[in-house]
Amino acid sequence: MIRTTSVIMLVVLLAVFLTSVVAAQSQVVVIHPFRDRGKVITVYSDQVVVIRHGWAAASPGLVQSYINAVNQEYTLNGMPLFTSSKEARQYWGPIQPLPDIPPEGACPGHTPISVSHWEYRLSNLQPGDYVLHTLHWVDRPLIDGCDSDGDGSMDHIRDWRIEGTLTIRVVQ
Repeated sequence: MIRTTSVIMLVVLLAVFLTSVVAAQSQVVVIHPFRDRGKVITVYSDQVVVIRHGWAAASPGLVQSYINAVNQEYTLNGMPLFTSSKEARQYWGPIQPLPDIPPEGACPGHTPISVSHWEYRLSNLQPGDYVLHTLHWVDRPLIDGCDSDGDGSMDHIRDWRIEGTLTIRVVQ
């Protein structure tokens, strides 16, 4: 009887835990500023919005070179989220191997590749529309150690600039 009660209690606790995990996960909405360009993303006012993007390269050192070189500007309704690209660097996560990329993936011939993700959390957004504008650029040449176009030479990233705007619609 005690054993059956213990098993039932364990199952109940596991169910409560899993329900809490699913509920917590639904409280976070991840926005990818470049993939979601031009979209209207609808979220609830009790959800946390995470702006997330990443950079991958053939080695940890090349990922770090990108992080050191990239300039980032983010505005929400015209107001900057941070004051400088240097300040924005604090939101980069650790550089880690990404072994799950197929050989024809992001960096053919390099497995595993290295990646870091940049994340910025927006919380306590009141109902309404918010325009998120993003701009990234590098002002010095970089390489990622890959040959993504298959021409036999490493990719060179020069005069690179990517920009996007999306709308976050917050509802009750």
